[in-house]
Amino acid sequence: MNKLIQTYQNKLRQHLKWILIGIVVFFLFFTLIGFFALPPVLKFILVNKLSENLLREVTITQIKVNPYVLSLTVRGLLVKERGSPETFISCEEIFLNLQSLSALKMALVL
Repeated sequence: MNKLIQTYQNKLRQHLKWILIGIVVFFLFFTLIGFFALPPVLKFILVNKLSENLLREVTITQIKVNPYVLSLTVRGLLVKERGSPETFISCEEIFLNLQSLSALKMALVL
């Protein structure tokens, strides 16, 4: 009986070990993608789409993403006049905070 219990305990430990490794790997990828890969991709997409839709030159200095608190910071947004180097509109910083609870409530909270 003891041998049977020990066998199950060993198998349970192995399963828990793999589950723990999976959780650690998930959070590692979530962190790396959220903090390092997502900002340049978002910057590229936003600059291209805004320029295309507004028919104006758009520049963004920096984008920061925090995937743990679901926040996005856009710094140095500049939209120029059509066919002119003059500034149409600019913004030093835009902060967007999508609260985690909004996903649970199925409602967007900005």
